[in-house]
Amino acid sequence: MTYKPGEYWQQRLSTHFDLRGVGHISFDQRYNQYLYDLKLSRLEHLVKKHNICLEGKSICDIGCGTGVFVDYYYKKRVRQVIGLDIAPVSIQHLRGLFPTFNFCVVDVSKEPIRHVDKVDVVNAFDIFYHITENDLFEYALNNTSGILKAGGIAFMTDVFGRKDSSPARHVRFRGWQTWNKALAKNNLHVLDIAPIYYLMNRVFAPPFLLNKISQLLYRLDRALSERSLSNGMNIKLLLARKE
Repeated sequence: MTYKPGEYWQQRLSTHFDLRGVGHISFDQRYNQYLYDLKLSRLEHLVKKHNICLEGKSICDIGCGTGVFVDYYYKKRVRQVIGLDIAPVSIQHLRGLFPTFNFCVVDVSKEPIRHVDKVDVVNAFDIFYHITENDLFEYALNNTSGILKAGGIAFMTDVFGRKDSSPARHVRFRGWQTWNKALAKNNLHVLDIAPIYYLMNRVFAPPFLLNKISQLLYRLDRALSERSLSNGMNIKLLLARKE
């Protein structure tokens, strides 16, 4: 079956407008809550490590989904959040939840981001590896760079491994060689890469069993992240600055 991103995410979020809809499809709500706690923890880690002041800043959240990161930035007292998503159901919900922010239906891999001032921060968690075609990936990264102010920063996730891989029809992880070339082309300088998961986000046993032990896996992942160990072929968070 051909992967059609707009239809795919609209259907998922219409069925589950919760963390199951935007998270790992194999796991339950509690497991996905732990996954998002780990994402937010690593984001906060890099914000503090690099002394990034978010208060009063403008943010573009690409793939705003159910608003997890919109809420994070709202609590940081940012000036503005511009939320972009490919699924209309996401935009409809978030306009009601955050009426002072701006939300638009945009496919950043196929269309320019219009009528938006340049921002201080781009937040793009779990976006680029869901863009499976390489030309669309390059277009989306160019869009990301284009909306950033000079000196602005971007948070982006992928495995950043040795080579490209595609474990599912809606996923294409890109290796570091691909990323490094694309980032340089778009004047994005890497400041840091931090592992997000270690044991979690992997289907190494039947999902029903992993759901039962999700709290244990979460605690182990938190402990491992505090030691800053490599997480191999699992998801990482990249921080880049626009030159």
